[in-house]
Amino acid sequence: MSRWVALGGYAVFVLWVTLMPRLEDVGADSLAWRLLAVVHGWGVPAWFDYAMLEFMANVAMFVPIGMFGVAILPRHRWWLAIVTAFFFSCAIELAQLWWLPDRVADWRDVLANSLGAALGAGLALGLRALRWKSVNREDAHV
Repeated sequence: MSRWVALGGYAVFVLWVTLMPRLEDVGADSLAWRLLAVVHGWGVPAWFDYAMLEFMANVAMFVPIGMFGVAILPRHRWWLAIVTAFFFSCAIELAQLWWLPDRVADWRDVLANSLGAALGAGLALGLRALRWKSVNREDAHV
């Protein structure tokens, strides 16, 4: 039950960030520009620009969704976490397109979000495999 609550809470957070009427209302835009100035000061090349940072942020935002999805789904249905995240992202982008004129709906956000969910699902599956291996190793020594 707590996994469902965690997923629901995180989904509400994602909706809050993505469906604010203006991105500036979240404060992420100014934070992004400050972060870019810092990393460029460290010598990160100029090709790592705002668009690249935004893409990576979209990937990172959906990693927990993939992880929580795998955690709540039956073992053989893990892939549904990625499919569900894809449709969740599509719904967000359509809502931005239809109802939020100050936001930009972009297919690259769907790609980034889906990639993030896939990475999160892969991470959760890897952690699950390590846990299974550890439990079986302990059982063998008993």
